[in-house]
Parts: sequence; C-alpha cells; structure tokens
Amino acid sequence: MIAIVLSIIAICVTYPRSASTGLDYIGIIVGILGALVAILVGWQLYNALNLKDLVFDTEKAKRDAVDAKIKAEQMLNTTQTLTNDITYKISSISDKVEHLSKCNDRSIKLIEQFSELSKGLQTIVKDSMESYRSMQSYIERLNEELGKKINKDEIRFATEEDIKKIMDDIFGSDKAES
Repeated sequence: MIAIVLSIIAICVTYPRSASTGLDYIGIIVGILGALVAILVGWQLYNALNLKDLVFDTEKAKRDAVDAKIKAEQMLNTTQTLTNDITYKISSISDKVEHLSKCNDRSIKLIEQFSELSKGLQTIVKDSMESYRSMQSYIERLNEELGKKINKDEIRFATEEDIKKIMDDIFGSDKAES
C-alpha cells in the first residue's frame, strides 16, 4: 500500500499537471481517495451489523438462562410442596398403621399394603429430587456458557449510571436553557 502511494506521488512530481498531456492526476487521486472512503464506510457498516447480532445473541442467551432458572425454582417449590404433603400423609398413615397393628389378621394385610404404598411414595419422592438435581445442573451449565460468551466477546452492558450520564450529555444543554 505504501509502495502504491509513493508511486503515485513520484508520478505526480515527475509529470506535473498540464493541459498538453490530457491526463488529470488530481482526478485520479480524488477517485482513489473516494474508493478508499467507500470501502471504509462499507467496512464500518459491516462491523456495526455484526456487533448488533452479537449483542442480540448474548441478550437471548441471558433471557434463556433466567427463564430456565425460574422454571427450576418452580419445580423445586412444587417438589417441596409434594414432599411435605407426602411426608404428612405418610406420618398420618403410620399412626393409623400403628393402631391397626394391634388388630387381627386383617390388620396384617393392611400393614403389608401400607408398606407397598410407602415404597411407591418413596420412589416418587426420589424421582422428584433427581428431576430437580438435573434441572439445577442444566441451569449451572447455561450460566457457565453465558459467562464464557460474555467474557470471550468482552461485552460490557451499560449500567443505569452510564445511561444517566449519556442522557445528561445529550439533553444537559437543553435542560440548562429551559
């Protein structure tokens, strides 16, 4: 690039502008400068659009992570409610079974049925807790991916203080005049 510029300067010095040559070097230089400016403007537009897409993708990933966290918290609350309800029912059934154990052969059959019911409820509680742990690890992975993406792209989101400063810079003179 430097060689081309030096060559153009050398040609302009060696062959100064004159009407006899019929060639206008200033026109050529202006044309080259115009082409360079057009390339730079195009490059700037491309970079601006690329940055806009990057910010959009980051914001989408952030929203997805927040949605996943909310869903996991809802699942946790539901699981806790179910666990409390099941625990209450089990303790209630345990009291009744204790009373029934003092009865005849029929009570023994009821105790066996309770035992099977208790095993089934324990399986349900175990499955609910595994589901909660799975959702929790998914949220942690999303948060890690979001953190890596933000650190990799070195994106800095404006704080409320930054926004206020920008607004003061833009409208500050209008407020002072009013």
